[in-house]
Amino acid sequence: MPYIKVYSNDDTQEYTKIRIQYQFYFYYYLPFVPLEDLKDVDPNAIGLLLLNKQGEKVLQSRRDQKIYLHQYEDIRIEDGYYVLNCGPGRSTSRSFKLNESTHHRTDFDNIRHPILHLGSDTDILPIENGQEKYLEDQISIIKKEPVSSISFNLNKQFQEISENMPPFYIPLPNFSDDEAKNWFYNSTYYKINSNKCPKNSCEENGVLFNDTKEHLSVKIAFVKNGLYLNDDCGYNYQDKSIRRTFERQSDTTVIYDKAIIYTVPDGWSFQHFLDGIGPKLSHSRSYLDKYPDAKVIIIKGARFDRSVKEIWSMLGVDESSRIVHYSQNMKVGARLLINPCRTPGIHPRLWHDARKMYWSISNLSKTFDESNRKNFIYIQRTSTNAMNGARLILNEQPFIDLLKEFCLRNSLNYIQYDHSKDSNHIKHRIELFYNAKYIIGVHSGALSNMNFAQSKTTIIEIMPFRSSTSSLPMTCSMFNPTDLKACAGYILYTQSQLLNQTYWILPTVVNDQGNMNVDLNRLKKLLQKL
Repeated sequence: MPYIKVYSNDDTQEYTKIRIQYQFYFYYYLPFVPLEDLKDVDPNAIGLLLLNKQGEKVLQSRRDQKIYLHQYEDIRIEDGYYVLNCGPGRSTSRSFKLNESTHHRTDFDNIRHPILHLGSDTDILPIENGQEKYLEDQISIIKKEPVSSISFNLNKQFQEISENMPPFYIPLPNFSDDEAKNWFYNSTYYKINSNKCPKNSCEENGVLFNDTKEHLSVKIAFVKNGLYLNDDCGYNYQDKSIRRTFERQSDTTVIYDKAIIYTVPDGWSFQHFLDGIGPKLSHSRSYLDKYPDAKVIIIKGARFDRSVKEIWSMLGVDESSRIVHYSQNMKVGARLLINPCRTPGIHPRLWHDARKMYWSISNLSKTFDESNRKNFIYIQRTSTNAMNGARLILNEQPFIDLLKEFCLRNSLNYIQYDHSKDSNHIKHRIELFYNAKYIIGVHSGALSNMNFAQSKTTIIEIMPFRSSTSSLPMTCSMFNPTDLKACAGYILYTQSQLLNQTYWILPTVVNDQGNMNVDLNRLKKLLQKL
């Protein structure tokens, strides 16, 4: 059973073993440790800090009772040095100091003084202990009609709109050589999913996804006097929890007239807004317009990415008036609670509809001109723009020279994109990638910009892996390859195929620091096949 070593403070050599647990999200597993396990070590614990290679303490992602363990730099999760992050009342000989150059000011405040964001003053109600109630009757199920076209019947206590989408296939990647093909065929992804290929032919048919609950069933619940209590926002959302209601103000910490739930893990970040909230928005956006006074409930995070704020704003959701950053212990009640959480993480229709939504709010879908689609975009990963460190291309200049040579021969616009230097509004980035013909980059969150690119856009993902765990992407190295757990390393491949793009994979081994030299002969061979 995997575990981490947790030290109560950074002066002690004694540690406690805390078992790592996993939450299924999107189509992979997120490692986490329960906050209650940390409180067994110190009752004042509110989270974990990881000591990185520079001796700085890095806040591990927190979602109330779960502390998500993200890999940082070259440190495997089990090998990390973790120190308790404690609230007021802890007694240790040294205080924690974080590197301010890499953390937002509010990160420090939240670490020292965790607070609850409860919306505007007029929305806050007294906090008291209360009992929750679960609806067992007055349930209405509507099927077959598009979910976004149906209104809630205010005479009912609970109404659920349901639609089943058709099964779908995800084809295998394109391979430029046997080395890439053999790597993928030995990967954990292929071992997990190859038995889902019709007629045992993955090459011809791809992988079939047809589980009704996980892949096909879209539902939106409308709950009169609904109560949200930190439930996981995904297709496994329990019936009992979704029908939960409040009877009195004391059952809640806050009551809104209307609220819509989008509490996916790390939905405040650009990458996980696109892969977590986007598919849910694709079939529930109409309710943002239908109820312009409805609060939008998202998870409170270490930051709130500017690009995410701007997308919400273009959708008519202003942060100051509508967004509620959900925090630990909040009990959110709403006279009408709208819950689109029971939505598959992956389905082509949802991802295509989400992409059309981004284009529409950027006024792009009516202005398409094929002659403008000439961008060859290299998404650059550097030591300064990477959130998690490592995965850097060491021979970057000859790598870039090869890309520029390809662009010159094919009359393409070579664009080197560094998101940390992009101060433009997100709509300009959407337009940039809308006009992309080719996108190349190392596996990273910045490759999520492919969500703005059109079908048939060529995506080339340089997939870093360690020689010691060659069947796993580097970002999945916290897993034992024999466990065959779905992991986030394949998320960009999946997204590209859902969007009907042309995906190529270039597996590349990394050194002990997690960085790589791209084989230029292999890259040249790949480019020749495009």
